Amino acid sequence: MHVAVVGADLKMESCAMSHDRVIVSTAQWAVTDYGLECREWNYNWEKERLDQRHWEQPHLYFLPTHVAAKTWVDVEDLLLAFRLALAAHDLRYVAAAVRATEKAVRNDVERRQGLRQDMQIQILRRSDLDALATSTPSIP
Repeated sequence: MHVAVVGADLKMESCAMSHDRVIVSTAQWAVTDYGLECREWNYNWEKERLDQRHWEQPHLYFLPTHVAAKTWVDVEDLLLAFRLALAAHDLRYVAAAVRATEKAVRNDVERRQGLRQDMQIQILRRSDLDALATSTPSIP
């Protein structure tokens, strides 16, 4: 099966993680006969598990919501690869669930980025207070 995506940086090459045929790949992921495989880390999903739903939020797909939480993951690349994998493996999927999953993943990424910025601000404030405490002359 040939998968074409306009405007994506797709590469047809072998995946370092397996001996399976690569159907299509993105910068970080390869869609193979096996399923979806990370090209940088030993992180692979069998094609039979790609359409698995999240147990707490059954309107979402599990894989993107789980994997996107990893700090090393390029989220947009993952979402593209996930769509490609669903199509390449002819899995029956619900387009609305794919869109809902993508929205949930992006919202979670924004929330985590906000938390990181808040933590950095708190660290800066604490270091400013420490600097102020050490530089303020004591009153006799």
